[in-house]
Amino acid sequence: MVRILLLSDTHSYIDNQILKFVKQADEVWHAGDIGDIKVTDIIKELKPLRAVYGNIDNAQIRTEFPLDNEFIIEGVSGLIQDHQWVFGIGLFVLSILLFSQAATVVTLMPVGVALDLPPELLIALYPAVNGFFFLPTYGTILAGVSFDQTGTTKIGKYLVNHSFMIPGLVTTFSAVVIALIISYFI
Repeated sequence: MVRILLLSDTHSYIDNQILKFVKQADEVWHAGDIGDIKVTDIIKELKPLRAVYGNIDNAQIRTEFPLDNEFIIEGVSGLIQDHQWVFGIGLFVLSILLFSQAATVVTLMPVGVALDLPPELLIALYPAVNGFFFLPTYGTILAGVSFDQTGTTKIGKYLVNHSFMIPGLVTTFSAVVIALIISYFI
């Protein structure tokens, strides 16, 4: 099994903890907003790197890395083409890991296009990129918990039993289902 470390939004900073993960991975993918070319140079000294530039990246980074980087890991394409809903799960999981809807779209939507998934399906699955609520580490979620004077908004004993879980899952799932229904009739 290939171990891939997925990074984004390093904004010119890479610390030793991230470098430990780089050393454990077989390959590193950077989904943009690198910030400084030194970040990718350090990674490339340790492991193979695939990267794209983001909106904050300068001309030097944009010269070295493309806006889109299309490649497909063998085995994944057959699974997604046979069970297209799996792509929606991939969008959701990646958005949890990246904490960025934009980085998720930039990373996976070109994969969906390369796999010849129908455009209406890709559009309908777009709400699945809203998984950042799943782990209560996103700034707005933490702020919501901190500002609540009543104590009703909280993070539970376990990482994933917090006040945003059920509303977030229901909203994301409903939005995808409604979009799929609309795309069926259009």
